[in-house]
Amino acid sequence: MILISSPNSNLSQLLRHLNHQVQQGLSLEQALARLEPLLPAHAQPQVEQLKKVLQGDVSLQATPYQDSPFYDISRLAAIVRARGGSLPGFLERYITHSHAMEISWRGVWDGLQSLLGYVFVLLMIAIFIFSVLLIKVLPGFQVFYSEMNMELPAFTLALISGMETFQSVWIFVLIGLAPLFWIGFKAVGCIRQLRPMPDFMQRVPGLSSIANAHLRYIWLANAYLLNRSGLDAETSLREALQLCSSASLEEKLSQSEYLDLMIALKTGALEQELAYQFERLNVAYSAALASFKTKFVAGVSTLIAILVGATVLAVYLPIFGLGSAI
Repeated sequence: MILISSPNSNLSQLLRHLNHQVQQGLSLEQALARLEPLLPAHAQPQVEQLKKVLQGDVSLQATPYQDSPFYDISRLAAIVRARGGSLPGFLERYITHSHAMEISWRGVWDGLQSLLGYVFVLLMIAIFIFSVLLIKVLPGFQVFYSEMNMELPAFTLALISGMETFQSVWIFVLIGLAPLFWIGFKAVGCIRQLRPMPDFMQRVPGLSSIANAHLRYIWLANAYLLNRSGLDAETSLREALQLCSSASLEEKLSQSEYLDLMIALKTGALEQELAYQFERLNVAYSAALASFKTKFVAGVSTLIAILVGATVLAVYLPIFGLGSAI
């Protein structure tokens, strides 16, 4: 029995075994009928969905992104069938394409997930340390200095005041941070599943450039796949854009990119230019994500260093008896 673990791997595995059968001379329908009895029961709904894809059923195209990994393949397959492309050739290329994309971006979205976890852990540690200082350490200094008729350093008093304020509003701080973490995990999910990010995320500072590059990457990747499945380059370009955005070519491309594609279109070299643009954007997208992670880690690390440094200074000033010198 073939074991299938997750929705995304289900699709890749199912298509891979179908491709093996097609290479032996069977039609897609024959291959699926031969393969179906070997699959576990929980894979049956996916088999039925794939049958709809092979039959050209357009109802599956309305499936929400998050509900079915067959969303992309159903819409792309419908375009291939409508435009006279090769459906077996499309499925074969989709297998290779999706597998390569999964390997290429696994390190990216795994890294982003680890980054979000890192920030969350640091936040919890910071809250714990502040709580200990507020409840246990600094009040003891206040009592000791009061008994000695001395004043705590001004810096320490300021930190105590700040932590007392934080104690009264910390729940609101967490409530304010919750949407940021949700947006972060949502972005990771979109990158992982190669889904366009929602419009509002494309306006979030720090995410807007990545969201735009991500959308262009999905668009050109689908265009490249359609082109390799027998559609002409111009049709592939425009059909792929309609799958992920309501914008025009002019709106989604920079002026130089649009000019390059139009020159290639008029000179009959759009297929070669499309392949070049896809590879170039692949590199640029990887660099943008790496830069974002580097800047994010640097910013968080700097903030934590400032907080830790201020806390250590506030604690050690009374220990060394500097009084109100600072």
